[in-house]
Order: sequence, then C-alpha cells, then structure tokens
Amino acid sequence: MKNVLTHLSVTAVLLGMVAPAYSASISFRPTGSQIDSDPINDIVVQVGQQLTFTLSIDTTGLSNTLQSFTYLVTRDNTELLLDSATITPDADAFFDRTLISDIVTPPFTVGTVKLDNGIGLAPNSQLDFVTAIYTVQPGLVNDGVLDYQLEIISAFDNLGNDITSAFDPAVQEVEIQPSPEPASILSLLALGAFGVGSVYQKKQS
Repeated sequence: MKNVLTHLSVTAVLLGMVAPAYSASISFRPTGSQIDSDPINDIVVQVGQQLTFTLSIDTTGLSNTLQSFTYLVTRDNTELLLDSATITPDADAFFDRTLISDIVTPPFTVGTVKLDNGIGLAPNSQLDFVTAIYTVQPGLVNDGVLDYQLEIISAFDNLGNDITSAFDPAVQEVEIQPSPEPASILSLLALGAFGVGSVYQKKQS
C-alpha cells in the first residue's frame, strides 16, 4: 500500500510539473491551420461548398456556474452565406438562445447572440452550444483578412458577477480561401526542383 501511495504521489508531482494551465474560453471548430504567410489560420474550401462551424464554450477555472454569456459572430458575406444557426440539444438543456441583432456593414455581418434563462453551465465543463452552416460564395478570395470570427463580449455567473475577463482566449478567427491554382503549385514544384539542382551542382563541383 505504501509503495502504491508513493507511486501515486510521484505521478501527481510529475503531472503537476507538465500539466498546462487552462482558463475559460470560447472557440469554434474547424480551427483551420496556417498555410500561408499571414497570421490568420486558413480553411481551404471551394465555391458552393457547405461549411459547418461548431461553437463551443469552456468553463475551466471558473468558481461559479456560468449563467449567461453574449457573443459576436462576424462573417464576410461575399465569401460566406449563413444557411442556419441552431442551438445544440445539449446546450438547449442549459440555456435559451436569443438573437439580439444582425447588423450588416458590407462586406461583413455582425450577429450578436445571448445565451441565458437556464440552469447555466457548471465550472470545469465544456459545451458545444451552436452549429452554424454556411455556403461558400463566389467572392471567395485569399486576401489575408478574416472571414469568420467568434468573440465573447460579456459573461455572468449565477451570483451576478461579471466574469468576461476570465475568458482567454475570448476571440477566434479564421480565413477561408480557395485551393492554390495549378499554375501556382507547378511554380512551387519548379522552384523546389531548381533548389535541389543547385545543391547537386555545388556538390559535383
């Protein structure tokens, strides 16, 4: 028994040494990945394709129940057309969803949505709360500017405390872009081949 306790203690210490610190956050999936030189993550799509974002809230590190929160969704209408946005069945058990406003400032639409009037979400929980489906539009372009952004702008616990600052990250964004043109791919391959040839010639000489 003593050996088991010692082993558990050592394991706990090791876990404490390597475990990262987490905090409450808001996010969406797919997150995209870095495929070009600008700092925004990218998702490669085609015109006419449907793209589904799953919005998620994480209450890790909160002391009390998350009672309500308000978030913004910003989208580029020339590249993404909203088909539907639906609260998930799981989230429906904790919150009601209310669309506060949907303001168009071309090329963007900014939707403000509030989730409240429910039992709330306990600390150290994770919840997928909305599924949003979009259709990729003919204005699709790789311009280094965000096309989709999610941001939490207010959050309150069941005691009425403003806990907005506890969310980090509080914003996430992504750019959608077309697949690279075949000519661009061939140029990259040719450049790579030229580099390999140069190295080979240097070795020969």
